[in-house]
Amino acid sequence: MVKVAFLCRGAIKDTCNDHPKLADLKLRPYKWQELANIRTLLKPFKEFTQFVSKESPTLQITARIYASLRITLTSIKRKEGPFKNFNHNLVYAVNKGLEKFNKYFKRIKSNNIYFIATVLDPRVKT
Repeated sequence: MVKVAFLCRGAIKDTCNDHPKLADLKLRPYKWQELANIRTLLKPFKEFTQFVSKESPTLQITARIYASLRITLTSIKRKEGPFKNFNHNLVYAVNKGLEKFNKYFKRIKSNNIYFIATVLDPRVKT
């Protein structure tokens, strides 16, 4: 939906300009930037969702996805790389999500079955 908003940005702007009743719905440049940041934030989740939808997820893949997501969320929290321009509201929301995420990530780390499954899986060549 965010992608469609960017594709239709000109049409949205024109529609809001043409209809005075819609003037309050017109997004200012900083709001478009926030929307771009949200799109950047959601990209890894979209990629992992598409991957899991196409493949049969296994325990080791699940653990790897969790680890990758944790790295991404931590990078956002620290405002590193492509996340350096995120505003404090978005970072705050990610921090709250990271708190909940860490609860489940700790369960994965404390359960050896994920690591054992990786070693025993014949598809993994070690």
